Amino acid sequence: MKIQYIIGILIAFLFASCSHEEEEQKPAYGKIDVAVSVTLPQPESVNTLTRAGGPYTDTDIKNADLLIFDKDAKFMERVKVDNERLVVTGTGINFTVRLDATSERRIIHLVANGRSADGTSDRLNFGGITPGMAENAAISSLQTASLEHVDEGESTLLNHVMPLVMWGRFALNGINIVTKAEGVKLLRSTACIQVKKGNGGGNTGLGDFVIEGITVHQGACHGFLAPTDCTGEVNTPVVANPVTGGTYLDYRKGWVNGAEPSLYIYERNCSASDYMGVVIAARYKGKKGYYKVVMNGNDGSPLNIVRNHRYIVTVVGVNGPGYESPDIAVASAPSNALKVELTDEDTDLPCIVADGQYRMASSNNVFSLYGKTGVTTSATGVDICTVYSSRGIQPVLTLPDDCNWLTNLSAQALGSNKYKITGDFTSAANDAVATTLTMTCDNLSQPVRVSWNPIISDQKDIDSFVLDLVGSTDRNCTVRVLNPTSPGWLFLHPSAASPGALPGDGMVSELSSKYSSHAYLHVAFGANRRGTVQMTSASGGETVARKIVVIQ
Repeated sequence: MKIQYIIGILIAFLFASCSHEEEEQKPAYGKIDVAVSVTLPQPESVNTLTRAGGPYTDTDIKNADLLIFDKDAKFMERVKVDNERLVVTGTGINFTVRLDATSERRIIHLVANGRSADGTSDRLNFGGITPGMAENAAISSLQTASLEHVDEGESTLLNHVMPLVMWGRFALNGINIVTKAEGVKLLRSTACIQVKKGNGGGNTGLGDFVIEGITVHQGACHGFLAPTDCTGEVNTPVVANPVTGGTYLDYRKGWVNGAEPSLYIYERNCSASDYMGVVIAARYKGKKGYYKVVMNGNDGSPLNIVRNHRYIVTVVGVNGPGYESPDIAVASAPSNALKVELTDEDTDLPCIVADGQYRMASSNNVFSLYGKTGVTTSATGVDICTVYSSRGIQPVLTLPDDCNWLTNLSAQALGSNKYKITGDFTSAANDAVATTLTMTCDNLSQPVRVSWNPIISDQKDIDSFVLDLVGSTDRNCTVRVLNPTSPGWLFLHPSAASPGALPGDGMVSELSSKYSSHAYLHVAFGANRRGTVQMTSASGGETVARKIVVIQ
């Protein structure tokens, strides 16, 4: 009896071991390959710089990580994307990643270059994020590595900053076999300072002036992965997210050489008594000198340094040599031997008009507002677009005389020469209306086609409606749902039919003409809801940047 008992235990143990082995070896049928396409807003000119190992740009993406949060915005896990899955495109990267299938919403933060270029070590403190941690607390805790201890010498700073850490956020309304994430937008964690020489001529002195390199004095040593608003819409911010109480970079460790040198630095706020200065090494009439420059705004105070901005300092005049050494330059007042102009290049403002000197740019040239009959007949303080003026002139807003449904237009200063255009929409007759809003800064002007649609004619059923977003002339379309106030009511789909009839729910937050020939916006009826959709396309040779707001 005792022997039989022992044999029984051994047999049970054997079966248990086999079962455990089979469990470990069985494939992960609960995993889904999700295709992700990533776009990185391009500056007017991509900087190609050189270091040991070959050239690189400020758009390089060497590795990627996904930080997954559940429907309640609680941290679940970090998923590393295999480097061999990264496919470089003209404007970003594409990759596939295996994620757990689910019918629930997932919030995902994409981190590019959060590891070393070879992917073997972390550059961010990922270990401080624990399961169940709230989204805002988790993301806002991720700081970049300190630059305090970099070695002195040319390009040592670049070797620590590059490849640039970048961040983006998107949401998936469930993960199934048709799930894609398209047009995920990334923001660089740094700003770029670039110094150029003007065209010269006349009595500018530029013919005797040769730029050799730049550094910064009191540039921040640390930065954050994401901007202050790390749970909202992914847009180039106008407000810095500086590390408080951090140390400053030693200017001797930040030199970058060249005729048009660029330096990448972290965000910081500046004031008249605490500011970041740019030190330019240059020869004037053959004599080497150092010039200290402060990047001042229209009010004369130093500009804050904000991520994903490119600050271009153009030397337009010189009348003497610089200080004898960089030490003397940083300890002295800004040089009065140089005359400079400052341009803040913002890649989130694609609609641009310019003359020989100045530039005016806006976030969109088409705006559409949709409501729901019987619920929404008016909307106040609606954000129509954002405008940038290189002269810092507040735009003048004009409408046709017969437009009585768009009122109380306002241009609110956002800082950095940007203005938010808002207005009130009314519709006593519930009629669909349209007009053209003209924004003028001195001799530069831009039109914005504005429409207000309180009546929804394309009602799908008693609980929802669907909008056909792509016209016959639209080409190279990208559409994204940005920031609905609550999940589950604002979706995109390549078909006007009910997505519930397709595999899974089929709903997505991004669509691109590279993968879908059409884009329909599905909207479920409700109350106290507001959501924004962004669409870019080429139509009749014109770049169309369209902003769509749904308000209920």
